[in-house]
Amino acid sequence: PYAKAIDGTFQWDQSLFGYNFGDPDSRNDDDSAASMPKSVVITPFFDWGTDRPPQHEYADSVIYEAHVKGLTQTHPDIPERSRGT
Repeated sequence: PYAKAIDGTFQWDQSLFGYNFGDPDSRNDDDSAASMPKSVVITPFFDWGTDRPPQHEYADSVIYEAHVKGLTQTHPDIPERSRGT
């Protein structure tokens, strides 16, 4: 997992293990939340300036998924050493 900031401390506890101590073939369903630090949402301080949301209905939107490798692998305007990366 990735977080830009965390709050709290890590505390060793049986809840962190997938089994109960003394019975390695058992399953431990304990919640480990109390023993783990939590991620914190931080303000990125991005200035959106004059950028505004699109002025059309969401239903009229088209969302494309592009994979950088496939999109750039043979593109002639991209330096050959950078293609597909």
